[in-house]
Amino acid sequence: MQNDPTETGLYTSLEEAKKEIWRRWNNAQLRKSVEDFIENVPVVFGCEPRACLARFVASPNKEYKIFLNLAKQVELKPVGWEYLHDKFCTINHDKLYLGKMIFLTDEKLPGTTIECCHRIIDFGETENAPIEAIKTKWGESLVDFHHRLLIIAGLSIELSDASSWYK
Repeated sequence: MQNDPTETGLYTSLEEAKKEIWRRWNNAQLRKSVEDFIENVPVVFGCEPRACLARFVASPNKEYKIFLNLAKQVELKPVGWEYLHDKFCTINHDKLYLGKMIFLTDEKLPGTTIECCHRIIDFGETENAPIEAIKTKWGESLVDFHHRLLIIAGLSIELSDASSWYK
C-alpha cells in the first residue's frame, strides 16, 4: 500500500494550501516584494488570489475538469492562462493534440477506449504558424473552436491571453 503523499511531506493538502495562499496574499510586505520583482503583474492576478492553469489554448479535457474541481475546493476563481501568439509545431504534443482531437467512449465505463481520432487542421499548412492564426478545416479559428467546446462542455472559466506578458 502506498503512503499518502501529504503524510510524507511531499505534497500540501488543499486545505493547507488554501490557508497558505491567503496568508501570503494578506502579507502586504510579501505582496510588494513580489510585485517589485515581477514588475508588471498581469491584471488578472492583481485583485485576488486565483487558481491558474497555463496552456497554449484552453480546451475541455479531463485536466481542465480536474483543475476546475480543485479551484472550487480551495474557493479560488479559476483562470485559463493562454499563449495564443506562440508558434504551432507538431513536435510539441500539447500543441499537436489541439489539432488532432481524440474522442473516448463513455468515460464512466471501465475499459474506456479511443472511439475516434479527427485531424481538424491541416498540419502541413499550420506548422510554425501563430496558434491564434490557425483555422480549422471548416474555416473556424482553432482558438474559437476550443473555446466554444468549453462552453458546450459547461466548463465556465475566465480566459486570459498571456502572450504579451510572456514576450
